[in-house]
Amino acid sequence: MKTLFKICSVLMLIGGVASVLFGGVMLAGLWGWVVLDTLCIFYIITGAFDIIAGIFGLRAANDPTKKTPAVIFGTLAAVGALIGLVIALFTGSSLTESVAVAIVPLLYFLCAASISANGNKR
Repeated sequence: MKTLFKICSVLMLIGGVASVLFGGVMLAGLWGWVVLDTLCIFYIITGAFDIIAGIFGLRAANDPTKKTPAVIFGTLAAVGALIGLVIALFTGSSLTESVAVAIVPLLYFLCAASISANGNKR
C-alpha cells in the first residue's frame, strides 16, 4: 500500500504542476471571458491542492505518523476531482477523460486514509 501511495503522490505532483501551468497559460490567454476565467482559476486551485497533497503524501508514505495533512489535502484533491467531473458533465467535455483524471486523486485519498500510524494497512 505504501508503494501505491508513493506512486499516487508522485502522479499528484506531476498532475498538479501540469494543472497549474495549464490554468495559468489559459488564464493569460483568455482574460475577460468570465466562465473560462473561472475554470482556469479552478484548475490552478485544484492543481495547488494536488501539489500540496503530493508533497504530504510522500512525507506520510515515509513516516505514517504524519498522515493527517495528507488525508486533509487528499480530501480536498478528491473533492476537486469530483467537482471537475460535474463540470465535465455540464460543459460537454470528455467524460472518459475526466473520469481518468479523477482516478488518481480518489486512489490517493483511499491510500492516505488506509495508512495507519504504525505503517500497516488497516
